Amino acid sequence: MILFTYGTLKQGFWNHHLLGNSIYLGKGITYEKYALYNYSYPFAVHEEIEDKHPVLPVLGELYTITREVLDEVDHLEIQYERKSRPIISETRGMVTAFVYEYMASEPYGFKLLCDTNNGAYEWKG
Repeated sequence: MILFTYGTLKQGFWNHHLLGNSIYLGKGITYEKYALYNYSYPFAVHEEIEDKHPVLPVLGELYTITREVLDEVDHLEIQYERKSRPIISETRGMVTAFVYEYMASEPYGFKLLCDTNNGAYEWKG
């Protein structure tokens, strides 16, 4: 199983330890577009149409994970829904990976992330 991380599970952030001995596959970018909101952690909202705000691909990291790690991450990400999405890997081309998406179209009280990196959202903490 492949997991795409774009927030606190990335290297250098406070939940990365949950990935245990997972294998880092390199950086990736979502093929589909999102609105990325921020509090002290990010909320990716899957949207293809740019209505009220910019929707962009999201930069992150890819990992090969076990079922046990997936269960741990599911427990952490209870406010998100896990989806299988196409991701463009820097080392493997197009892959399918699990992405945790926030289901509300505009999370109340959260600000749209303004930091972008070459036309994509990148959460830096």
